[in-house]
Amino acid sequence: MNTEETRNMLNAEMAQLKSNLAANTSSIGDWKIIKIYEARMKGEEDPYDFNELSELRQAARDRINEIMEELASLPIEEPAVIEQPIVEEPIIDDDKEEDESMLIDESEEI
Repeated sequence: MNTEETRNMLNAEMAQLKSNLAANTSSIGDWKIIKIYEARMKGEEDPYDFNELSELRQAARDRINEIMEELASLPIEEPAVIEQPIVEEPIIDDDKEEDESMLIDESEEI
């Protein structure tokens, strides 16, 4: 697997983990933390196991941090350089007399 493929794979994994932490359909989503908070504010029992949820969420954050370190350690691939032919500018000799065939006679009507 080349560096770009590795980078893409790691970025995809990190995006999935971040989504899991935030999604309202995820088993480790923020919504569960909010539900626990709401229950505690009402003096009710936690609807989810806070310790287990906290451990799973921390594991996801730890993996995100690992991925960020892995991405930072990957070499930066320089884009391929395409050799362009060198085009030389024409040499203009200001001292050379003007070619009379190129001059326009302003007295003539066009």
